[in-house]
Amino acid sequence: QHTAYCFDVLVDNLHPGHELHGTAHELVGSESCPLFVTLKKERNGKLELRGCIGTFSPVPLHEGLRDYALASAFRDRRFKPLQANELPLIHCGVSLLTNFEDVDSIWDWEVGKHGIWIWFFDEKGEKRNATYLPEVASQQGWTQEQALRSLVVKALGHDYTAAELPPSMTLTRYQSSKAGLSFAAYKQQVADGLLRSALNPGFRA
Repeated sequence: QHTAYCFDVLVDNLHPGHELHGTAHELVGSESCPLFVTLKKERNGKLELRGCIGTFSPVPLHEGLRDYALASAFRDRRFKPLQANELPLIHCGVSLLTNFEDVDSIWDWEVGKHGIWIWFFDEKGEKRNATYLPEVASQQGWTQEQALRSLVVKALGHDYTAAELPPSMTLTRYQSSKAGLSFAAYKQQVADGLLRSALNPGFRA
């Protein structure tokens, strides 16, 4: 119900007091976990990134899902703030991050299995970092080198044309447990009473 809770938060923000509001907020556990919330928007039959923000620090799920759903929708600087008329086209993904490992080689990770978090110093000596969740490289059809070069560009905010990757680069790999939900499916769950019914002890999602 993590993704449903994110939609609860977005509906409350974009449509205060709307009858569509669900009850997923009552189902989110109290444990803490690093997490990312990803929003994608349907366009011409495809899903395009609409916002993605998270944290590598463990945060209580109830607080983290709320904060990063809002941040992804309204504070991702790559996009304009989400508008109410876009909500029906949104798909929400929640990634709970696990198994963090600092590796000796920047090539010690697998496309499609690991997320990667890189750190390096730029030409001015400033420390830069960026990450891709585990599914990104495989969805884009990238090799390891293509993914790393794209991450360097993401970290710098501009093109990187050097033949070699930054020599100071270090890499942490991690894995994730991900769930996804479209707004249409969320709306149907609320209409069918599934979210509210989930409060019953015998219910299994």
